[in-house]
Amino acid sequence: MNEYLLKGQGAMSKTMPEYSEEYFSVRERDTWLNKLYQKIRREKTKPKYENLPAEFKQWIKEARRRIHSIAAGRNASYVARCIMEVGFAKLLYGLNELELDYSHAFVLFAPDGTFSMNMERLQRGFTYGAVIHFGTEDYLAAHNAMPNGCGFSIYELGSSKFDDDEIIKIARDHQDRLEDDKKLNVGNHFAGIYRGIDPTTKEDSGRRFVVIHCSGHVGKEKLYHVGWLENYGGFNLVNTPLGPVTILQDEARKEYLKWFEWSNGQNESNRESYLKTIFGEGTYKTLASVTHQGLFRNGSEIRLGVQESQKILPTAYNAQEGLDMVKGLVNIKEHILETLEPFKSLRNRPYLDDLLDINVVPHGGGYEFLDDVKFVKIFLNNEGIEKLKLKMVNPISKTRYIIEFQDFKATRKLLRYRRRAEIQKQVIRYQLAETIYHLYPLFQIYPPIERQGVYMVAKNQKQDLNLEIKPAS
Repeated sequence: MNEYLLKGQGAMSKTMPEYSEEYFSVRERDTWLNKLYQKIRREKTKPKYENLPAEFKQWIKEARRRIHSIAAGRNASYVARCIMEVGFAKLLYGLNELELDYSHAFVLFAPDGTFSMNMERLQRGFTYGAVIHFGTEDYLAAHNAMPNGCGFSIYELGSSKFDDDEIIKIARDHQDRLEDDKKLNVGNHFAGIYRGIDPTTKEDSGRRFVVIHCSGHVGKEKLYHVGWLENYGGFNLVNTPLGPVTILQDEARKEYLKWFEWSNGQNESNRESYLKTIFGEGTYKTLASVTHQGLFRNGSEIRLGVQESQKILPTAYNAQEGLDMVKGLVNIKEHILETLEPFKSLRNRPYLDDLLDINVVPHGGGYEFLDDVKFVKIFLNNEGIEKLKLKMVNPISKTRYIIEFQDFKATRKLLRYRRRAEIQKQVIRYQLAETIYHLYPLFQIYPPIERQGVYMVAKNQKQDLNLEIKPAS
């Protein structure tokens, strides 16, 4: 791979032809570059599966053919695709067993496509930063990837109500209460106040925004585990060689969707209740409240860490890098699909029109490995994924080592989270959204943070789990 990539860049090649705009268009240049990207991607060895039943190999292959990606990076996104092959293959297998149409089914990873820290989701064979699309309302299969109604709400504070000092004082007075609130104190949920910085002039607009990422995951147990529906008509349990999947039709489908809509609404109202508690009624304007981990299009698809476009959306990175307020654009377009694989191979697929109508905007930055992933081995059992083994190499020292784990939380010390630049690059390159404001932190309400130099560090960071690292030959 070093033959193609400049160290630390992962994009350009010394063999790239000289060109000028007169005879080598931007589109031709992109086409050439993406042939190179395809060659690089092919050099990523296909995952090796331990304990893969012979009768299931065709479904892994079919799932792989239907998974597409515009994800940034080439390590976490690579691992995520390998994992998604398992979960998506199980769904295709189940639909085939029930003789249901899955011709429009596909997966698309967004720019922040990565793995999930949810251990149960990993075991089922699903990851994050992706859309799983089926294109039909005849059945519900997407719920197997565990929607929970998580989302963002973005508000603008009235400029005539508060100045910055008042905003900070009011927010600080409420920190202790929010820290004890279990609905906000979950996972990577946060609440922050931000300056709106003009992306062109880099000047402070004077507008102040609040972004709340939380939900409480109200009702998630009934969304994750659907045994409560087994007495409804249309409940189908299929035992695949890698664990059970449920396909919901008729009454079972309607009841699940009804519960999701209720849960999603509760999560959204929770976010606004936090803001009312802090600043009071009538002090803000709601700009958007968007779900990025739930069912869309009447259950025909699930978005896991992916937002719908054509509206105002926050794209959140982390406390150091802030957020962007963006407006989603109509995407995906044909010239974008040409960068995924030769368009000729996509033209005859039944789901092409669905793919052109999918519209994705990343919800944040996601995880990336500090070192390169050279090889993935997935250990399977009759419940799905048992554990993973990754062969890693440090790109500078060339040190090789192997990690083996059941839970991605064990790999925290091998990950980085600052990915704003590479995610933005993909958003611009694929024309997914336009930036309205860069949102720079004014005050982080939750989790509480303290400023250390130019960095902002959470006070209550969780400790890394132990991870055994073995040398590799």
